[in-house]
Amino acid sequence: MLTAAVLALTAAAHRPPQDPQCPQDRKPPKVVRAAIASGDHQVARSYAALGATSYIATFDKPLLVRVGGPGTRKGHPRHVVFTCEGCIFAPMEQHGFDDFTDRAKDENSGKDLPAAYDTKPARGIFGVHVALQVPVVAGTYRVRAEPVPNCGEKAVATWFTLTTR
Repeated sequence: MLTAAVLALTAAAHRPPQDPQCPQDRKPPKVVRAAIASGDHQVARSYAALGATSYIATFDKPLLVRVGGPGTRKGHPRHVVFTCEGCIFAPMEQHGFDDFTDRAKDENSGKDLPAAYDTKPARGIFGVHVALQVPVVAGTYRVRAEPVPNCGEKAVATWFTLTTR
């Protein structure tokens, strides 16, 4: 009995937030899963400008993911948010993704989030070119790519591993 209660509480904690425009649905959510297409396990040299308090590492290949799951309703396009764990994304040109990639915005203030990109699909692929701004010259960092779920969906993220030296 206790196990069933714990499982029910855990499942409720992983449901997407209720959108007032979403109809109440008793069916289990459909899974929307990000899968790495390219760009994982890259290594880049980091450098710092004189007087800078952090290092910059620019990675050659873009981080690319495909998203598997149900199609989207009209007016609710699929998008993926890339976030960096323990670092921020330094400003960088998005060669080929200019029309599909933007800084993610803080919901309350509307300001750009320095550690997040919000991407739309370009030919079925979600991608971003990254330059990491990091606190130390050498380290390993994780970048999360998570689809944003629509009504009745549950997102499953994937993680890129990037190394600076």
